[in-house]
Amino acid sequence: MPFKPKGLDVLNKEMLADISKELRLQGHHDTGALEQSLKPYLQAVNNEVIMQAYALGYIEDLEEGVPAEKINVSDADFEKLKGWVKRKIGGQLRPADVTATAAAIVRKWKKEGKPLSSSRAYSQTGEVTGAIKTALEENEQKYERMMDDAIFNEFDAEFSKTKSSTI
Repeated sequence: MPFKPKGLDVLNKEMLADISKELRLQGHHDTGALEQSLKPYLQAVNNEVIMQAYALGYIEDLEEGVPAEKINVSDADFEKLKGWVKRKIGGQLRPADVTATAAAIVRKWKKEGKPLSSSRAYSQTGEVTGAIKTALEENEQKYERMMDDAIFNEFDAEFSKTKSSTI
């Protein structure tokens, strides 16, 4: 039977909670769709435990940023951006103003890349990229303790089971 300590499920969820928290601190919260998409995945394969997470694809853009020359906005993306403009800038804008504002943002992305330097105004940390890396680095010792506890508890439970079955 593959080795899969139960506490690693908790660790994986804790890591995602910390990433979610850092994304919010950096100002990357709108509808909550990205946070809700964060799903832990844990699988034991042979003598390894694989810990992964799933998220909406644009988390990569938030982590690394997108250079100006790689900006490509589809019609669907533009419609989503217009929705963001309505939510963030104000629902009182006329539809034409929403479209014009979204178009201005795209033009600026194509000059500066994403995120824009002005995005820092929405960040409590002053950072607008690297949320995953930051969350994992800042909590590394906590994760190590949790991993040690999970493995120790699993070994302890197996040892107790083996000990009681041999008595």
